[in-house]
Amino acid sequence: MEYPASIHGYKALRAGGFLVLSGLMLVFLAAWHEQVLIAEHPLRALLIAVEAPDVPEGAFPVSARPVAESNLSADMRQLLERLRAQPGQDELVELAGLTRMERVLMVDASCGLFVPAFVSGRLPEPGQPEVLAGALARFDAFEMDGVEFKVTGRLDPLIPSVLTSYFLPAHETFGAMFASKEDVTRGWLDAQGQDRIEKSDIEESSGGAAACFLLPFGRLPGRITTETMLGLMLVAAGGAMVQVYVLRQLAGRAGGVFRPFLSELTTRPRLLFALHLALYGALFAAMTGGYLHPRITWNAVRFTRDVFAEGELGYIGRAYESGNILMATLATLKQNYVMGTCFYTVLPSLIIPFAGVFKNLLSFSFVGLVMAPLWTGTAAQNTYHSITLTLELEAYVLASFAVCVLPLRVFEGFQGGAWATQYVTGLRVIAGAVVVVGVMLALAAAYEATTLILLN
Repeated sequence: MEYPASIHGYKALRAGGFLVLSGLMLVFLAAWHEQVLIAEHPLRALLIAVEAPDVPEGAFPVSARPVAESNLSADMRQLLERLRAQPGQDELVELAGLTRMERVLMVDASCGLFVPAFVSGRLPEPGQPEVLAGALARFDAFEMDGVEFKVTGRLDPLIPSVLTSYFLPAHETFGAMFASKEDVTRGWLDAQGQDRIEKSDIEESSGGAAACFLLPFGRLPGRITTETMLGLMLVAAGGAMVQVYVLRQLAGRAGGVFRPFLSELTTRPRLLFALHLALYGALFAAMTGGYLHPRITWNAVRFTRDVFAEGELGYIGRAYESGNILMATLATLKQNYVMGTCFYTVLPSLIIPFAGVFKNLLSFSFVGLVMAPLWTGTAAQNTYHSITLTLELEAYVLASFAVCVLPLRVFEGFQGGAWATQYVTGLRVIAGAVVVVGVMLALAAAYEATTLILLN
């Protein structure tokens, strides 16, 4: 990374350290603001299971049913038809959340339950086709079995589990709609559910592994999200400065496989700076886009959680659930280093110049979307996970730098008539980068596994 002359040497280290500490302080401040905001809210621990074999003591029975896709606009339905007609588009449709319809939850409880979370409109009249809606529920009116339901009020987005749902007071008028149908599930709603889960075994409180919960998050106010994002930017910038400084200091001392790569970090500062700007720019641009379009971010978070729970990255989720730090570290390292760096960044770039850089641009964009600190709990999590961010992402920046050096070296070799020599040198740069990045990602994986397991 190229720094102004005034902050070369130890000044770069001090400046980077100052930015990291300032960013962490800002994230801690955001976490404190969130805690103060929700600490006394009576529904702060709300938990909703949309599918569970039993209703625990103290919870209210719930019947859940998704809103039909026929309520989507004609243009959206046509888009879905076209995408479904193309092979291999199912994952894209799922990622975009196009088929994730809101649920209608018929709750066997008084409307007064939601009074503390009520922010606009009025409460539904029992027996009337009227519902309360979460902040991210798209429809102001929708049809179910030929009956039009209207939203009469909206719920506080800060309250967990309610963002994409509609709430209908239980009444015999709607019994047939929620009878034994294929798309109807039975669960429960508990205003203190998250606290009960923490104090007792989950099988006892939730009805076992078969329970399916709505994501227990609310949406943070914009002020807290902005504080967290600014903090993450400072940590990322400062972390990059500190790590580049350390590696440049090692350049004059290292030998063997390390020297070609570390020397390039010193001789190509503009390339290194440009890659930082492009990759971190993509990360925070996507994070900002997620802030402006929260439903897209919500769908990306749900997709990611599904992939880590049941998809091809399920082995990582299982490693973390086991509580075994070493197993979680190795699983994280396998994905980030073996797959993310070696197979998806370095190897493609040996065939197609700069391929790994474009892959990482996409990866940084998706990470930025998923990590957008919109949801309750993300500010507190980023008090320690922001360090993981700068450790892991800086490693990917350095891998991208190395795969850029190879074609640049070859181009310079053609100009000087020694392209073969330059090609070999470029390969040595990549080899050194693979080792250095491996060490960095091993440290990041160990830190991430330790913090996530011990602090969550």
